[in-house]
Amino acid sequence: MRILGNLFIQEWNFVVSNSPKTKQNGRRIIDIMTFFIENNLDKNIDLNELTHVADVSPSTVTRLFKKHFSLTPIQFINQLRIKKAQKILATTNQKMSAIAHQIGIPDPFYFSKIFKKYTGSTPFAYRKRYSILGRENLNIERLER
Repeated sequence: MRILGNLFIQEWNFVVSNSPKTKQNGRRIIDIMTFFIENNLDKNIDLNELTHVADVSPSTVTRLFKKHFSLTPIQFINQLRIKKAQKILATTNQKMSAIAHQIGIPDPFYFSKIFKKYTGSTPFAYRKRYSILGRENLNIERLER
């Protein structure tokens, strides 16, 4: 009887986890969390915050991010932060500390460390290489020679 009960529970879990309604619900939850992250990148976002926003357990948050993005929630957040920082670095001459603060990393040294981890270069080197403003300044310098 116990074996039959366990088989029934396994079959029920399989049916429920593969139903379109469950998949849609998982997509809806991930959409809620990504929307929240994108609109609050400048704030300290952690796993507890995401569980509160989506009203699910920490393990569900992690599982959904792994399933949809092949990343942990923190890796996903950091990736978005670095993409935003790259845009800022390429288009402005803001100080590194101001950029770090804008993307939700209050410590500029930690920002530099995370930036290098995700891009392979420091923020300063990235700006020097990809800055639109830097290219314009280089062209002006060449014309003046």
